[in-house]
Amino acid sequence: DKKSAKEAVERFVARLPKGKEFGYGPLFDCCLIDACCVRGVFPMSIFPCGNLTVFAPKLHQERCVLDLQTFSVSKSNKKRSKAYTVTFHTHMEQILEAVARHKGENWMCKPLRKCFTYMWRHPHLYETKFTCIAIWDTDGNLVASEAGYSVGSIYTSLTGTTEESGAGSVQLSVLGVFLSTYGFTHWDFGMHLPYKESLGASKTPRSVWLSLVKCHRTQVPAVPYSKFAPEPIPCHGVLTFGVGVKKGDVAVQNDEDQKIAKLEKKRLKREKAAEWRRSHPDVVADRNLSRVERR
Repeated sequence: DKKSAKEAVERFVARLPKGKEFGYGPLFDCCLIDACCVRGVFPMSIFPCGNLTVFAPKLHQERCVLDLQTFSVSKSNKKRSKAYTVTFHTHMEQILEAVARHKGENWMCKPLRKCFTYMWRHPHLYETKFTCIAIWDTDGNLVASEAGYSVGSIYTSLTGTTEESGAGSVQLSVLGVFLSTYGFTHWDFGMHLPYKESLGASKTPRSVWLSLVKCHRTQVPAVPYSKFAPEPIPCHGVLTFGVGVKKGDVAVQNDEDQKIAKLEKKRLKREKAAEWRRSHPDVVADRNLSRVERR
């Protein structure tokens, strides 16, 4: 039950020797996974021999964590995003199957995937909220995806896959905008890898990570998970305008709003240019003279 799972995880965290990271147990249980996530412990599995799978929660010595206040989207990803659409919080089974096909039965074994899917389907039963994001090409093919979970205002990337060059970068950008829009404060990438650092994430020691989780696990963002529809929406619209305008029950920017926003952006740009010309009359005069001479 939840009480015994909580006590077991708290004992594990308190007794884990310095330099060690793993615990081991035969049980794959949703309450145990929830207790791990809520206390900053990453749920995973290992294959000690043959086809035998063991639940192996991991408390990293270092996590790679991004403060979402520093998150930004590159121009190249905005440009690249025009070729893709995105769905939020749908197709969890398809995403986990794609990961298993791509990576094989690794740390996320079948019993663990079943638990993740059950917790995604029944979020009201657990403090940990599982979610997912999928990127689709113009033909409706799944080209990048990720499954993850949130505890309070901290989102943790679980696993993902990409089938097309560039699609993974777009997926990370769209997810970052999504998290920022709904008030998440930190993005936990798990173990350190160079590409994560390039996104702005930094190494966070175990003690700091545990304090961070304890501080933020009660700050739950109001994400309307139940209102996200399975129909894809343009990635470029999300990266350009955010995820805050609704069309029906889906957070998107409709075509009319996009046109208005573009016109407003052009107007502001013209005003800024006119103001600069007024404040730099000598430079403007020199430029006009140069044009005349070239003619």
